[in-house]
Amino acid sequence: MVLSTPRVETMPQNEEHHRFADVHRTLLEAMIWHYLDVTYVGAKFLRSLELEPSSDFYASKNPAEMVATLCRERSKLLNEKAAQRKDRVQRGGKLLLYYPEDSLFDGAAELASGGFFTANNEPPWNTWLFYGVIDLGLPGEAEGYLLSWVPEEYVRIAQRGIDVNPEGCLEWVNESKRPFILELSHFGLVERFINN
Repeated sequence: MVLSTPRVETMPQNEEHHRFADVHRTLLEAMIWHYLDVTYVGAKFLRSLELEPSSDFYASKNPAEMVATLCRERSKLLNEKAAQRKDRVQRGGKLLLYYPEDSLFDGAAELASGGFFTANNEPPWNTWLFYGVIDLGLPGEAEGYLLSWVPEEYVRIAQRGIDVNPEGCLEWVNESKRPFILELSHFGLVERFINN
């Protein structure tokens, strides 16, 4: 059986620029949210109560809308708190990819990371940036991915979870070999924000 090479669904150039401008914005807002002076009650491993999704990510019928809703709420809360202090943002950390369709939901990453990842291998919702879909080149075949940002001080903890994730549903953007990563690099998303 011959498998076709996965490809990214093409879209008009201005639409691509708009989408990745949104990712740049959500990344900056995630960083600002993380470095706020405010201590959020109940926030453990980057899961603020204010941003808690209304349902489980893995059970969502529309994960793209779930992630977009969370990003809109984070932006709204930042505006309400007048916290747009970009000078305080430390632009370190790493970009993480999570492929929910590949997950075995075995809880190994959760255990190894001390709860940074959930039993379903999901990263903390405070870090979510974007949910995209990769066109695999065959009719009706696509794979979703969640792009998130891991602050520098959590990178080693997250790495422990990645190391025990045999199915490979978690990987750093700078280590990924998947073709669509070129799209992120083309728009400067990796180089502009992340020190890899």
